[in-house]
Amino acid sequence: MSKKIREHFENAIKNISSISWNARYEKISSLEIAL
Repeated sequence: MSKKIREHFENAIKNISSISWNARYEKISSLEIAL
């Protein structure tokens, strides 16, 4: 039970970090286009 909860939180953290990374990458690429 606790292992499943931990896996759920780890997956949520991975999803959040990948979303923030994607947003950061889009900002960087849009800056490169502006330059």
